[in-house]
Amino acid sequence: LAQAFPGSSMRSALISSLVLHALGLRHHLHGSALKRNEGYTVRLHNHANVQYTGEFSVGKQILPVVYDTGSFDVIVLSTLCAQCPEALAKYDRGRSASFTSGEDITAEHHFGSGPVRSKKGYETVRLGGQDSPFSATHMPFYQVLSHGIAVWNSQAAFSGIVGLGHPATVPQGFSADAGVGDASSDKTLVETVKMNVFAFCLARSGDSPDDLPAGLFQLGDGSLNLREKHPQSFVTVPVLGEVHWSVRMTGFRAPGLDVTMPSICDPSCGAIVDSGTSLIAVPPSALPFVTALDGLVKRDCSNLDKLPILEFDLDTGAGQATTIQLPPKAYVMKVRRQLEQGSSSWKELFGWGRSSSDEAAQSEFECSPAFMLLDKESQLGPVWILGMPFLRYYYTIFDRSNGQPKIYIARSTPTCEVEKGGNTLNFINSTQAGGWQSMRRSFLANDFTPTTMDINATLPLGWSSAASGMQLRL
Repeated sequence: LAQAFPGSSMRSALISSLVLHALGLRHHLHGSALKRNEGYTVRLHNHANVQYTGEFSVGKQILPVVYDTGSFDVIVLSTLCAQCPEALAKYDRGRSASFTSGEDITAEHHFGSGPVRSKKGYETVRLGGQDSPFSATHMPFYQVLSHGIAVWNSQAAFSGIVGLGHPATVPQGFSADAGVGDASSDKTLVETVKMNVFAFCLARSGDSPDDLPAGLFQLGDGSLNLREKHPQSFVTVPVLGEVHWSVRMTGFRAPGLDVTMPSICDPSCGAIVDSGTSLIAVPPSALPFVTALDGLVKRDCSNLDKLPILEFDLDTGAGQATTIQLPPKAYVMKVRRQLEQGSSSWKELFGWGRSSSDEAAQSEFECSPAFMLLDKESQLGPVWILGMPFLRYYYTIFDRSNGQPKIYIARSTPTCEVEKGGNTLNFINSTQAGGWQSMRRSFLANDFTPTTMDINATLPLGWSSAASGMQLRL
């Protein structure tokens, strides 16, 4: 510097400028790291209790998306899609200075209700708004060209699906452009942004005040701080799936329901915790339960206080299990009759047929069990999906750090706070005297009311068709 800038005043000014720049850069990096450590919260919006959306930034454009723990890619509606409804927000690559086309690959994703054709590109993305510290540059993503997903219509609330699967790279067989280039080497979003911890909680409809969010998607270590604050409320459940956020399920019960069921989870089932599935999905072996429950639920919704509290045993390791409980509000939906009177459409949507009833013939709405059929086997046994109904009752932290993914679960309040005062997941033996009544007293009166849903907006099991045949790699 002395040789290049011999004047002492100029040297001093330049040195001062460099020091200030370094300090500013250090402050920026420190501030960014501090932001990540403190966490960032995406406020979720509820659409008909079957779609929850939050902001996602693609370049400088912000789109409402479904954050989906059951998939891996970033897929957004785009101006390249001629058939996509005008009312929905779309990504326009012509308005972005950070977009690059890369290999210009045309790809296809397969969902339960139809394929999605898309054009692969690369973009700067942020989970949340433009102020989010969780960002990635040159992130692979897919711009929709056309699709066959019935719920992605003008009434939909989402313009994209953002996959939050835990592997570092998109698993083999799940990439949309498999066989074109080296798609399997694409890093997942959570790996690219170095997001090892995030959490979901969905508020229960009818319980949450208008000024509170319908749900929370919390990014970063802030959710772990909550676990440290309430250590007795959370239970750790190891994730055993190499591909999905899947856990081992060792038992299922519906105390008080008079039905003989085969041994559904003997020795175990695989249960995927999936923020992108609207309902609970069950294997064919659970159909006797669904059929019996369908016959028990009165179409006029008048007997929900008599319905059972469902119990799911989740393996916590070392031969131990914790029992989660879901009351009728989690598994009984109130729907418009004219939308689902046709048995063929009902069976097409949910995979099982309904019994006929005249109880609600004069009513605009009627009640029904809210289950979807999923005929998939896995290395852990028959596959279940614990979708949005589970996340309405359990604050769930997803942790992929140290190469050992796990989830932490705690009972949540109707407004998405962690229930305080000890572990609310301890097993209650419902076969003991008063056991069933003890379970019922642990829930509120509103937990025995139905959840109103728009079944025509129900999100399909998109990833379930990613693997051909009945076998699904968890």
